[in-house]
Amino acid sequence: MWAVLAALILAGCVGAQEPPHRPDILVVLSDDLGAGDPGFRGGPAHTPNLDRLAAEGLQLDRFYVQPLCTPTRAALMTGRWPIRFGLQYRPLRPWDTRGLPAEVPILPEVLHSAGYRTAVIGKWHLGHGDPGQHPNRRGVDHFYGLLTGAVDYWSHRRGDAPDWQRNGVTVQEEGYATDLLAAEAERWIAAATAPPPDGGERPPFFLLLAFNAPHTPLQAPPADEAAHADEKDPARRAYLGMVDAMDRALGRVLAALERAGAADHTLVLFLNDNGGARREGARNGGRRGGKGTCFEGGIRVPAIVRWPGVTPAGGHDPEPAAVIDLLPTLAAAAGAALPADWSDGVDLRARWRQPPAAGSLPPRPLFFGALDERFLSTAVVLGDHKLVRRVPLAVDAEGVGRPRGPAEEWLLDLAADPHERTNLAPAAAADPALAAVRDRLAAELERFAALDVGPPPEIRSAPPPGWEPPRDWGDASRPPAARPDLVLIVADDLGWGDVGFHGGPATPAIDRIAAEGVRFENFQAMALCTPTRAALLTGVDPMELGLASSPLRPWDEDGLPPGVPTLAERLRAAGYATACIGKWHLGHARPEQHPNARGFDRFYGCLNGYVDYRSHRSRDGAHDWQRDGEPVVVRGYATRLLAAEAERWIRNRPSEQPLFLYLPFTAPHLPLQAPGATLERFAAEADPDRRAYLAMVAELDDAVGRVLAALEETGRLEKALVLFLSDNGNARDEPGVNGPFRGGKGSPFEGALRVPAALRWPGHAVAGAVAAERRSVLDVAPTLLAAAGMAPAPPLPGHDLLAGLPPPRILFSAAHTQDWRNYAAVRWPWKYVRRQALDGSVERHLLFDLAADPGEQHDRAADEPDILAELSAAVDAWRRRAPAGGGSADAGDRGPSPPPGWTPPADWAAGG
Repeated sequence: MWAVLAALILAGCVGAQEPPHRPDILVVLSDDLGAGDPGFRGGPAHTPNLDRLAAEGLQLDRFYVQPLCTPTRAALMTGRWPIRFGLQYRPLRPWDTRGLPAEVPILPEVLHSAGYRTAVIGKWHLGHGDPGQHPNRRGVDHFYGLLTGAVDYWSHRRGDAPDWQRNGVTVQEEGYATDLLAAEAERWIAAATAPPPDGGERPPFFLLLAFNAPHTPLQAPPADEAAHADEKDPARRAYLGMVDAMDRALGRVLAALERAGAADHTLVLFLNDNGGARREGARNGGRRGGKGTCFEGGIRVPAIVRWPGVTPAGGHDPEPAAVIDLLPTLAAAAGAALPADWSDGVDLRARWRQPPAAGSLPPRPLFFGALDERFLSTAVVLGDHKLVRRVPLAVDAEGVGRPRGPAEEWLLDLAADPHERTNLAPAAAADPALAAVRDRLAAELERFAALDVGPPPEIRSAPPPGWEPPRDWGDASRPPAARPDLVLIVADDLGWGDVGFHGGPATPAIDRIAAEGVRFENFQAMALCTPTRAALLTGVDPMELGLASSPLRPWDEDGLPPGVPTLAERLRAAGYATACIGKWHLGHARPEQHPNARGFDRFYGCLNGYVDYRSHRSRDGAHDWQRDGEPVVVRGYATRLLAAEAERWIRNRPSEQPLFLYLPFTAPHLPLQAPGATLERFAAEADPDRRAYLAMVAELDDAVGRVLAALEETGRLEKALVLFLSDNGNARDEPGVNGPFRGGKGSPFEGALRVPAALRWPGHAVAGAVAAERRSVLDVAPTLLAAAGMAPAPPLPGHDLLAGLPPPRILFSAAHTQDWRNYAAVRWPWKYVRRQALDGSVERHLLFDLAADPGEQHDRAADEPDILAELSAAVDAWRRRAPAGGGSADAGDRGPSPPPGWTPPADWAAGG
């Protein structure tokens, strides 16, 4: 879904410019507040903070929501009519398994994709039946509060089961629910507005503070209830005390913005989810109806927006607006442009300015619907006219309402009759003008009804037979407990024999990962860097991605194809913070290829495959060092700079949020450059190239040690999964050591494919274990996703590294040069190698028994013709999996020289 969202945002952003100062966003949602009760509406509740917002902001005098809580919340989150996905007519009941559809992006996801930190504090009520419905799976970095529709304000329980949690973990806290929500919001705002340790600009934040007050049960702090002792109705007395307590909590949150210095650039939006219910103490200011009805008392609510520098103090907007408008409005304010047809709502920003732009809100129909045991009610508002239709129901044995009589209709003129006392429908029979109005509105209602995805909603108020409440309301939707931090460290061109645990020079940090975890002695990468990286980050065979056989050159326009989810996109959708720090090398020609467009919150490093370690320039002389698309000109050795950025990023993450750190170092890839002091550690090495290479490996190991230390110091290491590997072997003409294996980088032989790899995960990976079976870079994505509790659909081709032996399979690789196409296919223990001259003059077919001959010295092709034929046919079938057009999937290498007329950009941050 994140890949779809990213593609849609990119499609909508063509030509769009991000606002120069994106606001922090605080949306405050009350629950069942009567429109006539706040002080700024002339009511008896003590609401100095709401009154202050109204005085400092813009009141939306005709702001419409749905008649019930779940439909309004669904409309707020999606910008769409909730009838489109089966959430229109009823609130979610405790026994419901429905929720927001996973394929529909919601407001936190949209803002998260635009770089916002996101939190929902309070009432969710958008699904609690499975893990995919949990807020942390829907773009919410931080969730605190309740999943269902109501809890006891003191015990925080619904029935006998708790419904109070923080990021999937049930918490038992003493205190009044409204006060606890305010305290959590204060803490989160303080953390979200803290300056980053590196002195950079902090990201903006989005906070939805969804109070459950003043929804039932009617429980107020005693002092607040006593403040309304003159009110004789006990329900109303408790209700007004709850409103007072909520307003005081709002004041605490507004004060937190001021303490953080964020108030002047925070867009604060207050609204209620539906009208109040009179039997529960609320009053709707003389409007007809209330919660659950389609009359104005049920759907027209108080709403205020305060956006310093935009909205006028004390202003009023009399035009109709609706909750579906909030997603497109807030997305636009955040610079997250969406396609024009994405939402049913409109961008309200032009109306929020005063005077509003002429014609900024053209007339459009606004739809409503609700269902109870007696009636199915729908309504449409268009300008000043409104049609309400109510169908009487009889509830059948399945709890479904069936029509039991003709529909009643009310045709209303809201300008002349704001309290909806006069039904004009009877007069329409004799008045052609009124009849035309009625027919237009009826046609709109039919169009609305046609959006219903069905099936008919149950309207039973008691649970179905056999249903049992859970012991904990968070159980069904709880994200996997203690989701680990995920750290994927990739060396560049590191030889199999150049780590301590393979008998090479001492690499204590890398060796620690192997000693405290499992090392994979038979781990197969691709033969070149781009194909390996593509497989790592998608779990998809790079032949299918068009990236199987060659590294991306600076002049190439290929990259990870859109629509293929990356690890970062999947994990960010599950609530992970994500960073790519190092070498990207998966596309640099278009904005949609950039790491920030492929699920990474943070990118720091280089886009191309080769960079000078000191000047940070690519082979063509262009500067290639950036942070999140902005050039970074800094002095320092590249490996050390990457380690420092990773340390800062780890230490700056909220402790409760899991992280995914992809750390693809450039070392020890060419050019052979190392700091002088490190070179002196290897003065005994006579070969200057080997000496520089060893120093680069030592710097790499020091950097890995710094990252492990940062994880340890932040308390993350013992729950982190850390996986280390190289992207391919070292090249034959370079000073690395590929152990006992033939060939090197870019060849079809084991010296290119077999790489050092080790995985540390306390409690899951057995310390000191050695895995001898053939494993693959295609296994990395399934391993990390399984650790995060995720099972992608459809399944990826790889196999979880910690889930036993993989099934029999063939692992492929391709590596092409200017003159040769090279293929390899391994079905353990047999390995097939094909070498084809591009001009067709030579074709060789080799077969090796890797168990008996790991150095590939003895060709067995003549001895095993059937195996040779089987694997040769498998390679041909694999090649046919390349996408149309091929990309670089199966073409010869286009060489180290650019095409005629190509010139590099001055800076790759601008060029890419």
